Amino acid sequence: VASIPAARWILVFMFFLHGENLYRFVYSLVPMDDTDRKALAAKINLTFAGVIRGQFLTSLIQSLLAGGTYFFLGFEAYSLFGLATFMTSLIPFLGASAVWLPTTIYLFLTEQMQKGVILSMIGVFVISMSDNVIKPILVSEKTKIPVFLLFLGILGAMQVYGLTGIFLGPVFIAVLFAL
Repeated sequence: VASIPAARWILVFMFFLHGENLYRFVYSLVPMDDTDRKALAAKINLTFAGVIRGQFLTSLIQSLLAGGTYFFLGFEAYSLFGLATFMTSLIPFLGASAVWLPTTIYLFLTEQMQKGVILSMIGVFVISMSDNVIKPILVSEKTKIPVFLLFLGILGAMQVYGLTGIFLGPVFIAVLFAL
């Protein structure tokens, strides 16, 4: 089990090292004429770019929402908390809650109940929920895939492929639409 993450990193390294050759090889195997292959490759490239752009912009929006909340609540290091939110929101399943949830628990433990309630409500209904609303909209805008279908594709691919499903789900749907 411990070797699986190492194998993924080795695979990623090999893709970076020999990616162009692998791309040409797979491209030549696709049983289509050249114009259709080019259109399919362009659609896949556009989809990956849309997913990465959507993830980055969603993380940026979440960090701004979180930073503003921490500023409003009187935290001195609100920009640090915003930066930490940006970094953790880039990681699927960890997300922005990895910052606001422990902070909320700290506020409750130090008997700052009002701030704790405010942060927990904003954390659940604004900061973390924005990921579920903004990301599918940003990705579907770039890929021209309906938001609901994109959302279902991401969830299904994550169920089957884990974290890589975030990228593979939209690609599978884009290939289906392109074909």
